[in-house]
Amino acid sequence: MFCGGTRTAKEVAYVIAGRLIQQYQDFCLFRGIKFTRIDSVRPHDHTTLFCSAGMQQYKPLFLDLSHIGTVANSQACLRMGDLDEIGDGTHFLQFTMLGLFSFREMTVGDAIDFWLEFLATLGLLPDHVTIHPDRLEEWAPLYRGHIPIVTDDECTWSDGNITGYCTEFYKVAGEIGNQSVPLAEEFALCTAELSYLSDRRIAYENLAIRTGLESVKSVSTALIQAERYGTPLGTALRVLAQESRDQRMSAAEKKAAALPPKLTVPMILFFLPVLFVIIIAPALVQVFHWK
Repeated sequence: MFCGGTRTAKEVAYVIAGRLIQQYQDFCLFRGIKFTRIDSVRPHDHTTLFCSAGMQQYKPLFLDLSHIGTVANSQACLRMGDLDEIGDGTHFLQFTMLGLFSFREMTVGDAIDFWLEFLATLGLLPDHVTIHPDRLEEWAPLYRGHIPIVTDDECTWSDGNITGYCTEFYKVAGEIGNQSVPLAEEFALCTAELSYLSDRRIAYENLAIRTGLESVKSVSTALIQAERYGTPLGTALRVLAQESRDQRMSAAEKKAAALPPKLTVPMILFFLPVLFVIIIAPALVQVFHWK
């Protein structure tokens, strides 16, 4: 692979990375898991300009609730976010992502066991794992005491089945297209902006400005705050959804309370005369012997 002479640090890194990918592929195939290797950063759909994650090609399988199975891959990716961290020794503009994707088959505990077993084949074991304090009680038992647990407020989580805002906006745009074409177009435009703008906050703000809807503004604000302060996105969206339901219920109760006064005049003019006729007419017929 290399010409004679001393190898540079980059050349050594390429050899180690290539060997690691091959070991991961052999490990997956040994366990009966289909493995795919892609060395191109071309996107798998039109939601992004480049492939930024190994899961992008599997979005149809995530959305197909009838599909059950597990796949693995190595995917060449181009970093689209946190660009200011490129060059710090751990973040690179182009990188290869090793992925394991289970569609309604493996549990989180199974996935943890899978990765620990793979690291054991390499003779490696993490010094610790970080878990957000809100997930500590739920996730810590899954490691069964094999690895020390360290809480980290910066370790944020999304509760969706698909990680990545581009995918989620793309999915929502497709689902609401039949009910509201303009809103679906706005979500599709926001998806495009998320893929090329340097700051996702700008895409959220643009969405709120273009629509002018208070509900969309609330969602945009929740997304911005979740990224800025590291709050769990799932919790923020659940609270926002509950507030929206409470507001709709309050509006419905207000309309229901205003209905009786509005019906008073129609009742007097249209319903009561007919009711009087129905009640009094039989009595008049009997009194005056009408035929």
